[in-house]
Amino acid sequence: MLAICFFIGTSIFPQKIGGLSCVAYLYAFSIIPAEPENYMGLLMYFLGTSLLIARGHLKKNRKKKLIILGLILILLCLTHLRFGFRIFINYFLGTTGGILVISLYTFFMNAYYANTLVYEEKKLNIANYPKLTERDCRILQKIQKGEKYSVIAKDENITEGSLKNRLHFVFDTMETGDKQGFLSYYDDWELYYNPQTSEPKNKQENGNLVD
Repeated sequence: MLAICFFIGTSIFPQKIGGLSCVAYLYAFSIIPAEPENYMGLLMYFLGTSLLIARGHLKKNRKKKLIILGLILILLCLTHLRFGFRIFINYFLGTTGGILVISLYTFFMNAYYANTLVYEEKKLNIANYPKLTERDCRILQKIQKGEKYSVIAKDENITEGSLKNRLHFVFDTMETGDKQGFLSYYDDWELYYNPQTSEPKNKQENGNLVD
């Protein structure tokens, strides 16, 4: 039951709690070799891989990394040979079917979002979040450019510790969880700050670290 709740939670909020992909993999590695009749391990393995993709960890050398993950899964499945050839074949066929279903689902979902996002202007007014400020917007823009926290803190005339604390609040407000979650979604978005055209997402007032 706990595994099912974890699967549902991470599927709904991949950017926010997707950093727990390691938990999904640990569960998969403990279940797949030991319980050939339990397909939850396989499901968690695919979940871990999906979370890596959702959080942008596979942007570079994606094909090579996916091939490696596929080979690891094959090796895990081969451990079922010790239970007998029939059990191995049944699990292999079930795994193959699962891969096909998930691949088709991923294909259609990607096609859907691709057609939807064509018409979506990738711009975000940070003023839509009443607790965030113009300085927060500048900081996020610098994070998009890949600048280090130490450089950003120096430019903004604050300590690196204060910057990290503020970013924890910013990412929580934007419901992205952390830096990686933010970049996985907003990496190619244009961020700006304009209170006059904002559409507040909540009624909270501005927080700390204002200009």
